[in-house]
Amino acid sequence: MNGPLKMYLMKPVVRHDLPVELPNCMYTMKNIHTVRNDIAITDTGHVSTTKENLDTFDQKNQAMPDMAALVARQEQILLQLADLKRQMLLLKENLKGGSSGQKVSVSTFMATRFDTTDIVINASPLHPPYFLEVLQKIWSQRLYLNIKSYLHSTISELPNEAKILVNKLQSALHKDGELPQLTSALHKDGELPQLTVRIIWKDVGPHPELVVSNVPILGEVNILRYFARLTSSMNYETSNPFELDSVLDTCYTLIQSKTKTDRSAAMHIINKKLGKSQWLCNRSEYSIADIATYSSLKQIPQNEINVNLTKWLQKCEHTFVN
Repeated sequence: MNGPLKMYLMKPVVRHDLPVELPNCMYTMKNIHTVRNDIAITDTGHVSTTKENLDTFDQKNQAMPDMAALVARQEQILLQLADLKRQMLLLKENLKGGSSGQKVSVSTFMATRFDTTDIVINASPLHPPYFLEVLQKIWSQRLYLNIKSYLHSTISELPNEAKILVNKLQSALHKDGELPQLTSALHKDGELPQLTVRIIWKDVGPHPELVVSNVPILGEVNILRYFARLTSSMNYETSNPFELDSVLDTCYTLIQSKTKTDRSAAMHIINKKLGKSQWLCNRSEYSIADIATYSSLKQIPQNEINVNLTKWLQKCEHTFVN
C-alpha cells in the first residue's frame, strides 16, 4: 500500500477554544505584573524597564507604615536595654560598697532579706562558732543579730571557751541592759531587720550545722558562704572568688585536722596567702576568707600558730571584736 494509513479519529482531551469563566465565590487579587505599590504599570511585560518599578523596597519613594512602627519599637527596646544596663552597673557599684566591710545604708543591706527570721545552728562545745561574733560586730549597724543558746540533752555543761563566747554574743548588743542608741532606734522603728540565731550545743563534730532545710549546711565556711550570698556582704564573689574559695577550703581542712603536722601544713598555706599583706589574698580590706581564718585559728592550740599569723590574729581581734 502506498501513502499514509488512515486512522480512526479521536476526540481531543483538552480543548483550548472553550471560554473560561472565573469563579465569583472567592476574593479577587490584583495582578502583580500590572500593579505595583498601587501604581499602574504600563509595561505589559513581566520585567519592568524603569528603576522605580525595579526597586520594590525603596523606602524613600513609598510609604511603609508597618516598617516605621517596627523601627520605632526597635528604638524603644534599645533605650530600655540602655536603662537596664545603667541599673545593673549601679547595682554592681552598690554591691561593691556593701561588701567591702565599710558602713552602708540599711536599705542597701536589706535589698536581700532572709527567708526566715529564725535559724538554728548546731555546734560542738569543743569547736565554738567564733564567726558569729564577727558577724554580730560587722552587721551591728545593719542587722539585729539576736543570739540564743541552748544545751542538748547529751551535753551537761559548756566548756569555758564556749561560755565566754556565749556571754560575748548575748551582751554585744546590750549596754546596761539596753541596746545602743542607733541600733535600738532602728530596731524599734522596724527599719533594722532582726535575725535570731539559736545555737544548740551538741556533739556534731568539728563542723557546725546550719538547719535551713531538710539537708543542713555543714561547716563554718559553707555557712559563711550562705550568709555572704544572702546579704551580699563580706566581699565575696565580687572579684576573684576562686582565690577566696581556696582559703575557705584550707580553713575547712584546718578545723578537721587531728594532728599537729596536718594543722601545720594548712597554716603554712594560709600564711603564704597572707604574706606581708594587710589581709588575706593580698587585699586591702577584709573578706570572707579573713573571717573564716580567724574563726579557724581560734579553735586550734595557740602555741602552734607562728609569729606572722599571731600578729594578724591580734589585728583581727581589734577589728572584729574589740
